[in-house]
Amino acid sequence: PGLVFFIKPAALMPRFASSFISFLSLQTFKNVALKLMPNDGSIASMSWIDVYFSATSFLVGLAVFENVVAQYTAEHYSLRFSMKVDTICQIVFPCSSVVIL
Repeated sequence: PGLVFFIKPAALMPRFASSFISFLSLQTFKNVALKLMPNDGSIASMSWIDVYFSATSFLVGLAVFENVVAQYTAEHYSLRFSMKVDTICQIVFPCSSVVIL
């Protein structure tokens, strides 16, 4: 989902599709992985896979949210501001991914 920030806000469908499809794919993979765990993933405490899926779900969810914000600001306020937000996210998102994961 980090590559979505390099697609121009004017290309709504490729931006939204690339971020939202990765979010849906992650949720599907998470459900399959949890069902493969003992007791269908129902354990007394968090495992490393729970922490990993929580962190990646948070990051991908933020990418989807940023996509919506960038599109809204491009249509209603300024394309330049929207592209500035994308430029900031091109730097901040990979750094936060490294720190969180």
